Amino acid sequence: MINEPCYGYLFDSTVTSEYESISLSELICPRIEAEIAFFLGKDLKGPGITIPHVLEATAAIAPILEVIDSRFENWKVNVEDAIADNAMAGRVVLSSQLSNPWNKDLKTMGVVLEKNGKYLDSAAGAAVMGHPALAVAWLANKLSEYGDYLKAGEIILPGSFIPAYEIRLNDHFQAHFSQLGSVGITFVE
Repeated sequence: MINEPCYGYLFDSTVTSEYESISLSELICPRIEAEIAFFLGKDLKGPGITIPHVLEATAAIAPILEVIDSRFENWKVNVEDAIADNAMAGRVVLSSQLSNPWNKDLKTMGVVLEKNGKYLDSAAGAAVMGHPALAVAWLANKLSEYGDYLKAGEIILPGSFIPAYEIRLNDHFQAHFSQLGSVGITFVE
């Protein structure tokens, strides 16, 4: 039973520009999520981190698409599997559109996800633990239990606004975030 969020690590090798494509041959069983990224300008050391602390430490935010990828058949994953699988980390598609988090309402910020030019889903930032910055605060506080912290220069992904959707060959996904802009990616052979 999972009674708290799961987290993993983002590696340079998994970050993709929105101007590139992603080869499905490099993935196992991918799905896509729409999120925002927090680019930390200052360290975040818990315990006691709150939303204002996160916003103060954040140099910029940007729209992203996260490609999660399970190494387990049919996504039948328990908590132990999720941890062993680095929280199903696959790829991250970063937008070049950076924004200041202080003049954005991240809780009510909306996203519309399109697949091949057609509406697929929509949600608001409140779908991420009530506020995306609250998820970052949770992570900073959780890491403090292990003597670790979030460091300036790191990119933190708080979680998806929407459920994860399957990806097929030649699919193109575009996420349009109110107040932030858009990010898209195409999947090739």
